[in-house]
Amino acid sequence: MTSMIELIAHPTEDRKGSQGEYIIQLNPKILNKFDGVKEGSYLLVGRAHKERTIWSLALLHALNETIPEDEIRIDQTLRTAIGAKEGEKVIIETTKPLKKDILEMILSIPKIMLLGILKTQIELVRVKKAIYPDMEKNICRIEKDVMRAIGVEEGDFIEIQSSKSSVNLRALELSDKIKKIKDKQINENPETYPNCIKLLSLKCLRKTELDLPWILLDLDARKKLGVEPCDVVRIYRDVGHALYKQIHRLSVPLTLTIIGAVIALDITFVLKILLLLTGLIMTSIFMLVEIRKKITNMGLLANIKGMGDYKKYLKTLILAIALAFLTLYIAFGLMFFAIEGNTVPGWFILLTFAISFIIFTVFYESKVKDKSKSGKKDKERLKSLIKGLFLGICATFAFVAVIGGVRLTVDQGFELIGGLGTFISALAICMIVSMVFLSLLRPS
Repeated sequence: MTSMIELIAHPTEDRKGSQGEYIIQLNPKILNKFDGVKEGSYLLVGRAHKERTIWSLALLHALNETIPEDEIRIDQTLRTAIGAKEGEKVIIETTKPLKKDILEMILSIPKIMLLGILKTQIELVRVKKAIYPDMEKNICRIEKDVMRAIGVEEGDFIEIQSSKSSVNLRALELSDKIKKIKDKQINENPETYPNCIKLLSLKCLRKTELDLPWILLDLDARKKLGVEPCDVVRIYRDVGHALYKQIHRLSVPLTLTIIGAVIALDITFVLKILLLLTGLIMTSIFMLVEIRKKITNMGLLANIKGMGDYKKYLKTLILAIALAFLTLYIAFGLMFFAIEGNTVPGWFILLTFAISFIIFTVFYESKVKDKSKSGKKDKERLKSLIKGLFLGICATFAFVAVIGGVRLTVDQGFELIGGLGTFISALAICMIVSMVFLSLLRPS
């Protein structure tokens, strides 16, 4: 077994399923030369230059038997990171466990679990020395576009990972003003501030002087990571900090929900617990969705085989569940009003109808205005009034009935309808009916 081999670099061919990562591809026979390496493992890929070798972590993905055993497929970003042109030799080496003490290992377990759920966008960045007054402040500076790409805002914490260690720092924006200062330092004092473009011969690689985005790190952070200026590190958002932010934002409404469900409502203990659990589950879902939505190219469901078009399925699922709840609570509302003495004030019904009528009428009239002028406009406006009237009546009926259904479940609990099991069974039936209804309405 060996820990290092040399291969000829070529561009990657199949990146399917590699969202959020930068990858390398090998012939599976090469893995026999390494100990414990398999698809999904991380390897070090490096390129030897005159002054030193530049390394980067890379995900081993999509093994392919058609790749020659003396070649490797490398993403363009990785080739830029290590300064390797197509056809040049690169070094592949196995990674060593990151340096972490016992406490850090224990604290990293929840983060690893969250990473599996939320996913992240990885960015490769080039290390530069920090400038005053950023030293000794546990901060780093990255460009605004990089912040957007990894889904963080200024002031959020990010994970910075090298081949030797990792650190957690607060990210601030690397402004154009600071970049100009760094460029001046590089031009005036190249021995202290090396020119990475010249060191890696990037002009020969890409026919341009474009490089990876920068990250400014102070001496303490560089020592912890074991990196020097011009080295490459991986950065991604700290999912623990992202989750904490969402909990902090939703702490007040969540607390009010718990207090309202457990204390204020005069309902059975079982229903209190049910409402409490529902509130906690929905709050958790909204927090996770809020965290995930910042990275547009991430999708957990998209990784499931055969679910590439998952948005269509997710939309249908949400519509079916919403229609099921609507149908069920309309039925509960009819049961509520069937009980003697249960009524809704007439003014409330009239106000609901007026608002619904205006909304739907204006909606259909706006479509008429978009059409070309013709003698049929008056007829179209009349049709808009009729449609607004009809939909206003339907919306008023549904809204009032749902309110009655909610009052029924709050006042009577589930005992009146046969218990929680009956409620769940009725909801399941409504979901099936809603799905059939949506399928019939779907155009062929």
